[in-house]
Amino acid sequence: ESLYDLTDSKAEGEFSIRTKSGALRVWDFYSASLGRLPDGRRLVISMATDITERKQAEEDLNRSTQLLKDSQSIAKVGGWEIDIVAQTKFWTTEMYRIFEASPEMPIPELENGHELYPPESRRIHAEAVQTALDQGTGYDIELDAFTVKGRRFNLRTTGKVILDQGRPVKLIGSAQDITQQKETQQEIMRSRAKLRELAGRVVKAREEESGRIARVVHDVLGQQLTALKMDLSQVREKLAAMELSQLEAILDQVVTTTELIDDTIQTVQNIAAELRPPILDHVGLVAALRHELELLESRTGLTC
Repeated sequence: ESLYDLTDSKAEGEFSIRTKSGALRVWDFYSASLGRLPDGRRLVISMATDITERKQAEEDLNRSTQLLKDSQSIAKVGGWEIDIVAQTKFWTTEMYRIFEASPEMPIPELENGHELYPPESRRIHAEAVQTALDQGTGYDIELDAFTVKGRRFNLRTTGKVILDQGRPVKLIGSAQDITQQKETQQEIMRSRAKLRELAGRVVKAREEESGRIARVVHDVLGQQLTALKMDLSQVREKLAAMELSQLEAILDQVVTTTELIDDTIQTVQNIAAELRPPILDHVGLVAALRHELELLESRTGLTC
């Protein structure tokens, strides 16, 4: 009996050893005193278990858990789970942060005095969850939501049903604060609207300037060239009354100049028409485009 007269002396813990091959192993040990032998020697019992693989698995799990928390925090994405059978709910740390709640408090919901969604969003969410349960599918929706502090924000939430022999047993999903994304999208839309407005003003200003230049070219330069042609015609008529031998060279030059003026007038008219086709002012854009297509067909033989 004295052999098993235990004392309070014991030791336990983990320690590392290195094997002959150089590998580092982790051992879990426990030692306890069983008293002393008749000759005075102490009797101790010890047990040791190689827990290297378990320690590595624990480290991997802790690293993965921390990585998941950091990733969720960076992306502002939280995870949640509803156990339908056990009637329990679980939120990740990021879910609490999104809703500005403390992880020590119960999961905020309508039953404990927290209104997380305005009426319309609550209806959309309830319908999405019910459809997922009925069909065994998932959902991905965007909602307006409230934090426990009453701040309104934009939320994207996804859900997936876990089935067991065809019966839904769990709902798992994620939630993301997309307020900043929504604000960025709205800012982009406003910028695009401003760009479209600016582009419209540029086009309008360009058309007005083209029309002004076309009118100047047609009205001013065209009239001046026409007047010059008329003057040359009068000069030619007067010179024609003189003796042909004297004026033949002069008349040839007048004719050549008149032909050049005719070509210049035609060029001016073409430039004016290209800057702003007259048909635009008479029948409008659609008819003008149809006319241009007909001209293209006649020149190329293509069917437009």
